[in-house]
Amino acid sequence: MDTQIDDTEGKLGQGFTSTNQLEEVDIGLGDRPRPTYVSTKLDPEFKQELIKLLKKYRDCFAWEYYEMPGLSRSTVEHRLPIKSGYWPFKQAPRRFKVQMLEEIKKEITRLYEAKFIRPCRYAEWISNIVHVYKKNGKL
Repeated sequence: MDTQIDDTEGKLGQGFTSTNQLEEVDIGLGDRPRPTYVSTKLDPEFKQELIKLLKKYRDCFAWEYYEMPGLSRSTVEHRLPIKSGYWPFKQAPRRFKVQMLEEIKKEITRLYEAKFIRPCRYAEWISNIVHVYKKNGKL
């Protein structure tokens, strides 16, 4: 099912904009929606061919963390280089609204169960969670 995206803000996320108005297209199977976006200015014939191609290769895309088990740790893991003799700055914990806290806990649980994150070794210094809403309104 195709739906038109409200382009009043022109935002695709935090600071990203599109030069063209976009249309949401579901390339997933019936039981699992897989939304993606295509330009509304495409030639209708080309747009149908593009959607057909995206559906054919839908297994090449990942919408969930568990769909990315083969990622190399060298690609996705980073370390903070800290000079010897210096101590990291410890941030005061940030407080969140109750409904926001539930969403954060749910997302952390989902990431942990997918083995996308793990408990940290250096719990004496951690940064605050920065919550950013996706273009579909989810955290």
